[in-house]
Amino acid sequence: MGQIRIIAGEFKGRYIKVPGCARPLEAKDRKRIFDLLAGYIRDADVLDLFAGSGSFGIEALSRGAKNVTFVETNRNALVLLKKNCLSVKPDLCGVNIVKEDALRFIQRDKNKYDIIFVDPPFLKGLGTRILQDPSKILSLLHSHGILLLRLHKKEAPAESIFSREIKLGDGILYIHYAQP
Repeated sequence: MGQIRIIAGEFKGRYIKVPGCARPLEAKDRKRIFDLLAGYIRDADVLDLFAGSGSFGIEALSRGAKNVTFVETNRNALVLLKKNCLSVKPDLCGVNIVKEDALRFIQRDKNKYDIIFVDPPFLKGLGTRILQDPSKILSLLHSHGILLLRLHKKEAPAESIFSREIKLGDGILYIHYAQP
């Protein structure tokens, strides 16, 4: 089991646990992402799909997000995710942890989010499956929102709804800005 440090905001400097098998973003890459989100994060409703340890959503809460919905299906990851959330938000105010397959969640959820972060396990085709019908995930995005999809560099999405790409380690972050 490893640890990563929250890099900014209310919980800056606190550590959360990550499983040894995880591939968390390095601090410099998380900083790049959150610098991009600077105009979106305050009071945002955030969806963290394939949440794992919750590092993205917890960083968002630290930086002023109003609510974060974490979606994760792995039982061990869920236990760790809840512990990590409790370590920074003991009352769990603004935290919603959902045990569900991300693809099913996208099909049934009716909420709207300002930021959607999708970080599926690499090289399993899950990002591609989400984009088979991009209208489903885009229907969850507010008209002024931003969708971030992190995939392995060998998993380029066939559907190009993305206006920007950023290389991050072994992965690429694909970015879609909603148009009002």
